[in-house]
Formats: sequence, C-alpha cells, structure tokens
Amino acid sequence: MTEHRAHRCRCGGCGRVTSADMPGKVASAPSSYGPNLRALATYLLLFQHIPVERCAQLIADLTGARVSPGWVSSVLV
Repeated sequence: MTEHRAHRCRCGGCGRVTSADMPGKVASAPSSYGPNLRALATYLLLFQHIPVERCAQLIADLTGARVSPGWVSSVLV
C-alpha cells in the first residue's frame, strides 16, 4: 500500500496557501485510496459477504488504512 500526502503551507509574509500536487492516479480528494485497497474492499463485500462496518475494521486491521464505512460503501457505486 502506498500513502500519498499533499501538504499545504501558508506563507507567513503574504498569507498565500501553496499545496503539493498529487500523482496522476490519485484523485484530488483530501483522502484517496488506490485501486488495490478498492479491490480488497470489493472482494470482501461481494465475495466474502462481509458487512460494511466489519469490512472497514478488517481493512484497518490488515493494512493500517483507517477507511470509513462510507468509503467502503462507495466502492460499489
């Protein structure tokens, strides 16, 4: 699993906020998970029939990624 963090900094002089660019595969959302984590969630939900909240907990236990139940639900949309 790869974690990407886009830091933002505010200039002490002019107050302008500058933020880092995210890699092309990563969405521009504040938090975004890659295709492998989405595939794991889909597998757990559809093939193993694990409920959404338990799936989020299992992903956190296995990978360390603290995903929300809402994110887990969104992988099926």
